[in-house]
Amino acid sequence: MEELILANLTLFKELADKYKTYQNASIDFKRIIYFVMQLKDRDKAAKIIELLKRIDFLDSAKITYLLQSAYKQIDPEFLKKPLICPLGSIQDSSALICNKLIKTLFEDEKASLNYTSELSNLGPDLEKKHPSCIVFFDDNITSGTQLVQFFKELLEGDKDPEIVKEKLTSEQTEIFKQIPIRICFAIKLDSGCDAKVEEIRERYGLNLQILFGKADLNNHLDFGSSPFADRTEADATRELIMEISTQLYKNKSWNKETLYSRLLGYGNLGKVTVFYHNIPKSLIPIFWKYGTYKGYPWIPLFPENKEVLEMDKNEIEMDQDKLSLIDVWIAQGNEQRKPELKFGVLIDGTLNNEIVIEIPSQELFMSRYGRYFEIKELKAEEYNIPIGDQFYNTFNPVRDYADKSNSYRGRYLNYVDAVHNYNQAFADHINNVMTYILQYIAAKEFRFIVRNTGGKAASHVIIRFDYNSGEFIIGNFRDIPKPMLDMKKPDWKNFKPGAVTIISQSPLIDLSMVTGVKREPYIIGKNYEITKRWERIGHNDSGEMTLDIHRINGDKLEFELPFEINMDEQAETISGSLQIRFVPSDNWQPCNELDKGVKKMIEELKSGKDTC
Repeated sequence: MEELILANLTLFKELADKYKTYQNASIDFKRIIYFVMQLKDRDKAAKIIELLKRIDFLDSAKITYLLQSAYKQIDPEFLKKPLICPLGSIQDSSALICNKLIKTLFEDEKASLNYTSELSNLGPDLEKKHPSCIVFFDDNITSGTQLVQFFKELLEGDKDPEIVKEKLTSEQTEIFKQIPIRICFAIKLDSGCDAKVEEIRERYGLNLQILFGKADLNNHLDFGSSPFADRTEADATRELIMEISTQLYKNKSWNKETLYSRLLGYGNLGKVTVFYHNIPKSLIPIFWKYGTYKGYPWIPLFPENKEVLEMDKNEIEMDQDKLSLIDVWIAQGNEQRKPELKFGVLIDGTLNNEIVIEIPSQELFMSRYGRYFEIKELKAEEYNIPIGDQFYNTFNPVRDYADKSNSYRGRYLNYVDAVHNYNQAFADHINNVMTYILQYIAAKEFRFIVRNTGGKAASHVIIRFDYNSGEFIIGNFRDIPKPMLDMKKPDWKNFKPGAVTIISQSPLIDLSMVTGVKREPYIIGKNYEITKRWERIGHNDSGEMTLDIHRINGDKLEFELPFEINMDEQAETISGSLQIRFVPSDNWQPCNELDKGVKKMIEELKSGKDTC
């Protein structure tokens, strides 16, 4: 057991941080270890640890977000004058989460008062506020049985009501049935509720629909959805849960059928969802049910409200000897801890060693932008040269006769050659512009992350990676020199005898500079190094930098980016590499800003203008 605990100290710390807002118990590092130790057997404890990793803990922010997502699914026409109400009394958890949500839906308190109600005031508010829609909120829906009970109590009444103390009057019921009713849940936990909703809809003739932020319809103790790759391990875990749950439910006077339907959670649904304010009864029982297991008190990690009261009544606390042993193990673990650094690119929340960048296929690129590269060749002016080279130049009558190189004929032939050379240079320039635009498009911004997954902070972390700018660049594309045409259009009047020949280079326009910061342009084909330093990267923390990747070598699609990481706590350099793949696609779509920017850049580069 000690070895298992020490190997998972980092995991337990992460889980403690994740579960720290649970309201029914103070969940810290030691409580999680204590919970696992109750299994006594190492293999059994290892199975429970795998389930712990699956716990979907929904804190206040997540529940509010999920309820907002459900609310946004309602037809906007129905929300012109909604009446919002928790699906429970003011003491219920639904009221707690509803109050937090309302603050995000309305700009001021007055608006929230106009559009909200409580179950005890629902009937009078229906008559007074004339809502366009009624919106109920709650954290979850599972079997739908409780929802059936809610509508029965609200519309028919009940001798012993659980939720609604006073049913609607006949007048209020008539109004209620004429209004669209939408019930928003943070999470849907069982598809069986659909039949119950349909039953309610038909029984009372309601325009009723349920909406939810997300759904988890998996049974996490079934092999298909369990965290275990091996069927035998999954089945053994299921049997272990049933064994423990059977003992925890000894205080219940249920028949065998009812008991069996609860051993894996209500309806044997095998759920792993936990709310910050309480738990759904479909949660696997060992996580929330207090009782005894093999003669010892079983202290659940997420005790349900009533279980907390039962534990307080029986004065149940964690064993001090076990807590002292945990302190010893933690001290040993601290001595053995070390930082573990991983480097990659963050994509959809996951650290990856492979970077995939979609680029337009050649066919798509030409179909979208090809017309912008079409050019018309410059044509030499037609000129009728005077008959014979003996024609006297008005300004220099002797020179045309004496110096054949300065004759009209010679000058005109030079002009024709200049036009040809210009057309060739301009065609080459357009090809360079096309290459430049392809380099500009074949790019994406990424978050490069150094993550410390170890049990100790890393000091003076340095990461370095090298690349050749002839292959790709990592940085600002503006630092790549722009293709510029270094020749002016030849003009015949500058070639006439007596004129000064002008075939000069236009000044090269340097890359755009950031105001106040001098930057050097890339030299294509040169080796570059990027180095980043962090004084400290704590446990379960990250250092990051955001950089652009641009493909320069248009003949290659796959590249490698080697890297090296150093830190004070480890003498050896950590080496590795990231793989970069550019994938041509006929489905590539630029955003409007990029599309306009590309077209503008092509036109300006064709004319030799600078672009910012």
